[in-house]
Amino acid sequence: MKLEREIFTEPDIDNSFSIERYDDFVFEEVYSQRLSYHRIQLIESGEGILDIDGKSFEISNNEVFLMSKGQIYKFENSSIISGYVISFGDCFWERAPKSASNCKAVLFNNTMAN
Repeated sequence: MKLEREIFTEPDIDNSFSIERYDDFVFEEVYSQRLSYHRIQLIESGEGILDIDGKSFEISNNEVFLMSKGQIYKFENSSIISGYVISFGDCFWERAPKSASNCKAVLFNNTMAN
């Protein structure tokens, strides 16, 4: 039986909004992380496995993964990605136009179903 390592909680993000670029980033350490923020993972190219709340997704080119605050995720060992990671807190929705609330409801409520 394989024991799961400790689950880490991601650190605070300044102003609750962050955009990061990954260029052929290789995940060499496998650990689970609990999201403190909502996340949009835009993968331009890559390969490997992304596990979100115990469900595995094979990574390929031109994909988008939506993850909500509180979900647990990890990239399997030797997964490699190029693309962008957009992370944002709940305060983003307070500053967004009211029309964006439809996006929140459709995209980030019950994320695993979407």
